[in-house]
This record gives sequence, C-alpha cells and structure tokens, in this order.
Amino acid sequence: MEKEYKIEVSPEVLELLGPSLYTNIYYVLAELIANGYDADAANVWVGLNANAIYVEDDGSGMSYSDHEIEHFLAVAQPSRSANNNEYTQSKNRPRMGRKGVGKLAALSVSEEVNISSIKNGEKSGFVLSRHVPKNHLLQPISEERIHFEHVTDHGTRIEMLNPQYHLPKLPSTVVNNLAKFFPQVGSDFQIHVSIDGKIETLRDSQKFISSKLDTLTIYGDSFTELKKTFIASNETSKFLNTKEPVSLEVEMNDAKGKTQTLVMHVSGWIGTYKSTRGQKKSQSDFPDNYVAVYSHGKLGQFNTLTEVGKNRLSEVYLVGEFFVDEFEDSLYPDMALSNRQGYKTDDPRYQVFSSWLETTVKNAVIAKQAVVKERKRIDGEKRKQKQIQHELDLRESVDQAVNQIDTYVRQQKNDKPNEQVTKQAVSTALELVGLKRLETEKQMRKVLISQTQDDEVVSNCIYSLLLYNGFDPADILYTNCENEASHIPWGMEIYEYLRQFFAQSFTNKPLFVIYIDSDVSPKKRGVQMEVGAGWVSQTEYDIVKCGKGMPLKPLNTDTRFAEIRKDEDGLFLTSVQFTAMYEMIRHVCGMFHITPQSMDSNKTEILKIAEIVDAETFVARAQ
Repeated sequence: MEKEYKIEVSPEVLELLGPSLYTNIYYVLAELIANGYDADAANVWVGLNANAIYVEDDGSGMSYSDHEIEHFLAVAQPSRSANNNEYTQSKNRPRMGRKGVGKLAALSVSEEVNISSIKNGEKSGFVLSRHVPKNHLLQPISEERIHFEHVTDHGTRIEMLNPQYHLPKLPSTVVNNLAKFFPQVGSDFQIHVSIDGKIETLRDSQKFISSKLDTLTIYGDSFTELKKTFIASNETSKFLNTKEPVSLEVEMNDAKGKTQTLVMHVSGWIGTYKSTRGQKKSQSDFPDNYVAVYSHGKLGQFNTLTEVGKNRLSEVYLVGEFFVDEFEDSLYPDMALSNRQGYKTDDPRYQVFSSWLETTVKNAVIAKQAVVKERKRIDGEKRKQKQIQHELDLRESVDQAVNQIDTYVRQQKNDKPNEQVTKQAVSTALELVGLKRLETEKQMRKVLISQTQDDEVVSNCIYSLLLYNGFDPADILYTNCENEASHIPWGMEIYEYLRQFFAQSFTNKPLFVIYIDSDVSPKKRGVQMEVGAGWVSQTEYDIVKCGKGMPLKPLNTDTRFAEIRKDEDGLFLTSVQFTAMYEMIRHVCGMFHITPQSMDSNKTEILKIAEIVDAETFVARAQ
C-alpha cells in the first residue's frame, strides 16, 4: 500500500507562517538540530549539496507504521506537556521541543523541503511545502529516491531545496555560531558542518570560549571543563569565582490560572574576554559579547544585554550563558515568543530573572575593571624589572669595556703601540657600553613636574606647553594628569620611583625638574622631599612661582624664574613673565635636543589656557 502523508494544518496558515516564522538561518538550523537532539542523536550533520542545505541526524528516526510520521505532521500539537514526554526515551535528555512548530522552520528557508526518515530499516519520505493541496496530502518520496549520507539504519534527513538563505563559505564560521545555540555539545552529542569538502566539528563550545576569558564567575558545579580551561589559560586564578546555583522565587499563575510560588534554579557562568579583537561584526553572524539564556538545553534568548545592560564600554567584553529550566516548565504558560527567538519580557519569571541578572552583569563589569587594574600592575612590574636589568647589563658592559682596554694596554706595554689597532680596541669596547647606554636612556623619564594637587591648574598649563613643544607624555613624570603615560608605573611605590629618578647611574642621564611653587608647597611633604632630592643630586631645575610668597631655600631664587597666577577668573601672567616661561621651555628642550615651537606660537598656545595682562592689572588681581 502506498504511504500517505497528511499534514493537519490550514494551507493558508502554512503559507503565511512558513516564510516569516524565522528571520535567521542559524535559528532555523538550531530548530532542526534540536529535533535530532530530542531524537537521542549522537551526531548531527549540517551541509551543502548541489541545490540544498541539509540537516541529517543519527537519532531514533520515525516509523510510518507506528504512526510517528503522523504525529510529526500534526503541526502545533505540543510535543511535551507536564509529566508527559518531558525527557527523551533513550538518553533521558530534557526535551527541547515544546510547541510542535519547529518542523516548519525549514519553510523559512525554502518553499519545498524534502523530509526523509529511517527506523529499523523502514524508510519514509515526503515533500513539505508552503503550498499544500486542499486535501492536505503531501507529495510522497519513493523509497528508491530516499538516501542518507551518514546513517544507515536509523535517523532523519531534512533537505531545504533552492534555499533563500546562504551559509558562509567557511564551516568554522557556522560552527562558531552554532556553538552559541548548543552549549551542551560534548562527547555524547556533536555537530558536524561540511561545506565544499571542508569539515568542522563542534565538540565543546564552552571550552573554546573559556580559553579567551580573563574573568569568570560560575554558578553551579556542572562546568568542570570550563573551569579547567580558564585556569590553564591565565597566569592567575584570582579572577575565577565559583558560587552555588541561585534560587529565585516568583509568584505567578500556572497554566490552569492558579497562583503558585515557583522557585527558579539558575546555573551558568559569566565572564569577560581578554580582548575584543576579532569579534564578528557582520549581520549574518552573532556578536561574541552576549549573555544567553537556555532552558531544557535549548537557546531561549541569545542576548539579554539589550534589556539588562547599561551600554557601558566594558560590556563589549561580556559573555555568559545561564540555564533556567523553569522557563520551559510545562506546568506554566509558554513564555517563548512565537518565532522562538526570545522570551516575553512581561512574563513574571523573566522579570525576576532580569532583575538578578542586572546585578550579575554589573558585578562582571566590576571584575573586568579589577583585572585591567591588575594587568597594569603586572605590566608595570615587568617594565620595572626590565629597567633594572638594563641598568645591571649596563654596569656589566662597563666592567667588560674596562677589562678589555686594560688587557689591551697590558699586551701593548712592551711593544710600540699601533694607533689604528688601539683605536679599534677602544672603539669595540666602548661600542658595547654606548649601545647599552642608549637602550637604557631610551626608557628613562626626562622631566619631573614637582607640584601639589592644589596647584593642578598651573601644573596642567606647564604640562600642556611641554607636550606642545615636542615632549612625549612618556618623557614626563606628572602624577596628577589624566594621561596614564605620565604616571608612575602601576604597582610601584611613589617614593621608591622618585629615588630611582634622582639616583645617578652609568648613563649620566640628564634630568630636569620644574618646581611649581605656591603658598602651600612648603607644607607638602612630597614636594619638600623632591626639592631635597634634587638639591642632593644637583639636578637641573627651574621654578614656576604661582603663590604670593617667594620660593624657599634650598631653591635658588637669585636666578630668573617664571611666574603665573590664578584667581576665580583663571590663570594670568604678564608679557615679561610669559617671556621667562618661554625661556624655561626653550632651555629644557635644548637639554634633550628637542626643537621648540616659536615664541609667537607658544604665545598663541598659552592664550588658550591663560590670559596675558599688563603689570598693573597683574598686581591688582594678584592681591
């Protein structure tokens, strides 16, 4: 007897629903892969052939004689309900399907879809179409035309003919996107993608992601591999936080309209990427920063950040996956959107979960800020150790040079010195010293702006002029500016760094200090220590006076110095005082072989910051 395949749905509904049910090829593939998962498949294959995209699984398959095909064609008939069919028959998996419309997903891609299945050697096949005859009978596929590429005795194959969507050319791209739908992929369930003879297999999506994270918070004990990979991929496990699963209570009506207290059990993880480099931007892909929600092992909503995030810059580093099976609890109303691409935000379960998730996301952002701070500290320590090693290498090279010259002199003691050989020997010895010296000096600060926070406006003015005249921020040590390049290396104690700044070394490096002297300067211990260190080491300096009183010894006030003042209207100075300030800038530039901007250019620059007034006005405002 010829098999008949009757679909129990209005043709008009099928024509309208098919092409608009899904808007993304990956959601379609996810629905079809989920069918294989619910059929206890160990493998699902996704691929391209001449004119179709196919999905084939090695699940249990469907039998015509046992009415399983008939059940499949009953559209919108629930595939599971409370206390019925909640778990798969063989592997006891929580079923992903619920509404019974996922089978129509393929119609979003193609007008006609070949569906073939085999169980216990019995083959069945038919053409699912957006255009169904009025008798509801679908076109059968003869057994001779039914073929499978990967299975022999049991499984299902779905071919979307002449697809209106296209898969990317690289199977790795498809695999990376499907990984976001199926975090439970592991040894008992794998997805294989084949395109143009290239095959990629998704084996463990969480392990792949966790290798790229620098912070990780885990809720529950089901993420052992995730934890192991994170520890192996980071210098420290300081930013790994393991917590118990979360229980969230919500009062709501069940499917029968009776008010119940539902306890939602939330497990999962959230972390931050070490870097955002390489994150995908194309519309056909999913972004790498997301916080997804899964229920019964199936993706319910890909990204909740649009609801719970605050558009913080740090959120681009966020990634997370949370599992809430109560979102698919058959005792309660279905909260999934009709297109299966999200949840109803007005559902009480979603609202309670979102409130908790908002705090969780905030904490993840704080963790990211902490790890960035820690990384800066580590990098600063490495730079410090590298600098110290350069100094040690330089000292060693000096000793080697001295020994080479001494050895040569001893060898030439009884012979007439050869001038050319002598020059070559000395040149070779000193070249090593010179190279080491240049390498060491390159990493050293040149100018210190000694100041108090009370005089920040004046200090910023001097800092801006130095930058304008050719200094790099890394050349200047100025702790109160916003530019981190001019700060003390992260994690280094300030006075230790200043001691090294003033200390003499084999480099004979030039140093220059600009003392911003105000009425509060003598009361600030840090400034006084810098003045003392500069006096002991005889470091060159200039003074910028911005207070009413004169600078105190050991600062030398017998030589000319610059002056600028501030009041409620801002900074002001006279033309004569500006000339002194320009001479100071030109002097410090000359020390480091930097060509300063012209005096007129500097005047134009300082007028953006300060006002140049006549002597009488200066005296009046300076009272």
